[in-house]
Amino acid sequence: MVLVDIVDTVLNGYYDKDFTQMMAKNLEDHNIRLALGQTVKAIQGDGKVERLVTDKETFDVDMVVLAVGFRPNTALADGKIELFRNGAFLVDKKQETSIPGVYAVGDCATVYDNARKDTSYIALASNAVRTGIVGAYNACGHELEGIGVQGSNGISIYGLHMVSTGLTLEKAKAAGYNATETGFNDLQKPEFMKHDNHEVAIKIVFDKDSREILGAQMVSHDAAISMGIHMFSLAIQEHVTIDKLALTDLFFLPHFNKPYNYITMAALTAEITIAELSGLRLRSDSFLVILFENQIQTTSASPYRTQVQPAASFLVCSLIFIEYQSVPIQLSFFYLVIPSNLP
Repeated sequence: MVLVDIVDTVLNGYYDKDFTQMMAKNLEDHNIRLALGQTVKAIQGDGKVERLVTDKETFDVDMVVLAVGFRPNTALADGKIELFRNGAFLVDKKQETSIPGVYAVGDCATVYDNARKDTSYIALASNAVRTGIVGAYNACGHELEGIGVQGSNGISIYGLHMVSTGLTLEKAKAAGYNATETGFNDLQKPEFMKHDNHEVAIKIVFDKDSREILGAQMVSHDAAISMGIHMFSLAIQEHVTIDKLALTDLFFLPHFNKPYNYITMAALTAEITIAELSGLRLRSDSFLVILFENQIQTTSASPYRTQVQPAASFLVCSLIFIEYQSVPIQLSFFYLVIPSNLP
């Protein structure tokens, strides 16, 4: 089997490349050849399909399945209704078109994208169901506005499960956000749970200025991750910040997850990332202890002096004073330092 695509990765648009590479490897591990970055030029054969010709190769084939996306079917309107840039019916949050009293729902109509904060086109069955509800209510005289969508989706191939919602980092930057990402890899459950305990990778995309969550991606051989993406969908809809996510009450039971699970850890890691990138000002009375293999490195904020000394086995306290939006915050960290050369 050969998968041909004009783009240079699988699942383009739904996941960033580091995640799509996981699915690419999964496909190749199951004897699917990836012919990426190739444009189909012709399908040839004598009375039946025999060859697929691209701009780079020719493949001998018995069958060709074309999956080239969606084109909204709006011929019914005969040019009388305003269209979106891709040809879909342009509707408001009531699913009403440019003709009062005429409603459009499903894959032929636009939706409001909460991640972009703008009208968009996302052809998904879940969106069709919800726009159908909204359109039906309004067509029957009961006023109802849709609350927008996030484009939540999932795919499962050969036991590898991937789910995402909102914007990828690439799409977020293209949409004009000052976007960055945070991620974490960990087991779904504590290490002592020996059965059905799979690794999970998560990525959260958020805006560095507003700190609002813009998107999330998750991958694992554990299908239970699918429930987590619903939380991120709601987070985007309600403009939740990465800071609130870090302290969100997530239950713990070892049969399900860890007390410090990958969602919490990814959000907490974002705090460090933001401190390094922007938004936090290190005060002059701070000091930071960095642990190396055999040394302790102490860095003062003012002046920026660095001292390195041999590490002994002792407890070190690190105090960091920061200011965020003029609010002083003190962070305290404790480290048990044990040199690696001890027996």
